Amino acid sequence: MKDWRVLGVVAYALLMDDFIYELVVPLIPNTPVGKLGDDRMALLYGCYALGVLLATPCFGYLGSRFGCKRIMLVGVSLSSLTVALFWWAPSYDLLQVARFCQGAASAATWTAGLALIAEHYVKDRVAMMGYALVGNTAGSMLGPILGGELFQLGGYSLPFMVTAGLVAVDAMLRLFVLPGGKEPSNADVPLLSLLRDRAILVPAFAVLLAAFAWGAIEPFLPAQLGRFGANPAGSA
Repeated sequence: MKDWRVLGVVAYALLMDDFIYELVVPLIPNTPVGKLGDDRMALLYGCYALGVLLATPCFGYLGSRFGCKRIMLVGVSLSSLTVALFWWAPSYDLLQVARFCQGAASAATWTAGLALIAEHYVKDRVAMMGYALVGNTAGSMLGPILGGELFQLGGYSLPFMVTAGLVAVDAMLRLFVLPGGKEPSNADVPLLSLLRDRAILVPAFAVLLAAFAWGAIEPFLPAQLGRFGANPAGSA
């Protein structure tokens, strides 16, 4: 009989990761900082990408040295910081820090979470990764919808209050339910050999194209919808 703990915890972690990301999208024009111009909105979204770009190789390396569970705990800690900063940030600079932390949290969760799936479900890893990604899809659907509706019910703070509770559940699952995993590896894999591997380069290029297309549109969508009178619920 399969042990479904790892799959369940990772699926919920991916759900929360995308839930927080999508929750923020319709709410950014209503932060305590006030309305932002298109250039500042684009820079804010770029901070997330920068966080992912810089943190992913670091967490990949640290996960192989210290274990994936520890990286998962770092990820949920960064998610907690992200929620707190978006909730209370009084300045644009802190919003940038929040987005950078959000990117780093995503890097930790995705890198360590998928590594745990591959480690614990060797024979069925592809199917199990597919099941885990259902959580990510659910988060992308629920985040903007609940964020917009909660904003309508209780203003800017209510979505983050609810999210803080959900992140606390995520933290408990990662800490108490997620098994420790196998012994960390000390084997060194040459970086250049990975960069020459077509099995890595082709999917990486496909992801780059998809991210570029979405990243060119997403920063301006909430502001443009706002100009047509859409509130956060409508933007979702």
